[in-house]
Amino acid sequence: MNARLPLIAAFAVTLAPLTASAQAWVSNPKFSEGVGIRAGNLELHPSIGGEFGYDSNFLRTSGNSPGERIVDVLKLRVTPSLTLSTLGSARRSAPTAPAVAFAAGAHASYSELFPLDSDDSDVRDRRNLAVGADAKLDIYPRGKVGADLVAAYVRTIEAEGASDDLAGEGFNRDTLRGGGGLSWRPGGGK
Repeated sequence: MNARLPLIAAFAVTLAPLTASAQAWVSNPKFSEGVGIRAGNLELHPSIGGEFGYDSNFLRTSGNSPGERIVDVLKLRVTPSLTLSTLGSARRSAPTAPAVAFAAGAHASYSELFPLDSDDSDVRDRRNLAVGADAKLDIYPRGKVGADLVAAYVRTIEAEGASDDLAGEGFNRDTLRGGGGLSWRPGGGK
């Protein structure tokens, strides 16, 4: 374990950025979402993201009690997603917004674990797949009076921590949300 620590530190320093800079694409959908793929009066926006990191105490134990061990792992998470929406303002030929705007999306997030010690290979069984989907319908989004409906489903999986604290080597949570609203916009309808 002690021989790996300098290697991990060197790897982290090598990948660390030398300067920090603003990431405009994160906050501006014109950059982060892109043009998309046109499908009739709808746009498809496929994407994929990835994360890679190191966890020095995956089981979140002190290591002081008998049977407790400290397990360090490398973690990889890959998240593909797809969003479907009505045409955005950049693609619409009409200057006015449509009477109905729709957006829906789905994602899956796969997590893989790589233990740094072969004695800890059992933590590989905690790999998991989380999923989610959402939809939003806006009726008269620019009118004086409008309405909206939303729905979302997310399956979250938490596999970190000691086995005694988790049910079946993981904590799974399904969340279903829905809602609706009515909007009044004084001065709207332009």
